[in-house]
Amino acid sequence: MTSAPVPQQISVIVLGERGRLPHVTLLACTVYPDRIEAQAYLVHAPLKRPRTLSRMAHTAGGWAVGRNPLKARLPKLVAGLQLHTPLTLPIARKGL
Repeated sequence: MTSAPVPQQISVIVLGERGRLPHVTLLACTVYPDRIEAQAYLVHAPLKRPRTLSRMAHTAGGWAVGRNPLKARLPKLVAGLQLHTPLTLPIARKGL
């Protein structure tokens, strides 16, 4: 009998593209093997079309995408803070 993986609780996940500023910050997240569930999110720049974005980390030189980052598929999103709007994102490729 195989046990299911335990979801991981992460307070903040920042998503963006290599060499660019963050696009989306996810707040109060639960990470499952196939999806990320966020209780709120902040869109730094509007996403006019669906995109796949990687997890980013803040470094001394700015924002960077790690090796084999967690990637999530995002829908079209309007810029702004969505405090009471949960968001579920499918994970495109897992690895941290």
